[in-house]
Amino acid sequence: MTLIDQLIAKAAAKRDASILLIEQDYESTVRRIRTLGKKLEPSKPKRLGVREIKAVRSGTPFRRLNSVQAAHAVLSEGKPMTLVELVVALQSRGCRRGHNPHRVLRTLRECFRYHRDKFVQDAEGRWSIS
Repeated sequence: MTLIDQLIAKAAAKRDASILLIEQDYESTVRRIRTLGKKLEPSKPKRLGVREIKAVRSGTPFRRLNSVQAAHAVLSEGKPMTLVELVVALQSRGCRRGHNPHRVLRTLRECFRYHRDKFVQDAEGRWSIS
């Protein structure tokens, strides 16, 4: 083995040792982060309460209602509606009038999914109050 080969082997051994130290340091840091993260997280996820829609006084203008309250008021009139029809009805009555109709539609879809015990969809895609 020549002198150059010995120097190369020595450098490789030094490199491998430093890589090993860095990997060990990284693993111990990740372990510490995980244990601290477990201490910060709640032990059990909080359960949501009953999903209720806040009652509103009769005569409250639609512009003051949130999306779910307004949809509930419109659907309580008795006629099942698709989401598009419902968005048009809500915006024509003043609820979220200046907002993008696509965003209002997505909001309603998510609200109906969250309040699935209050709103039902029939086979034709029309929503009504259960």
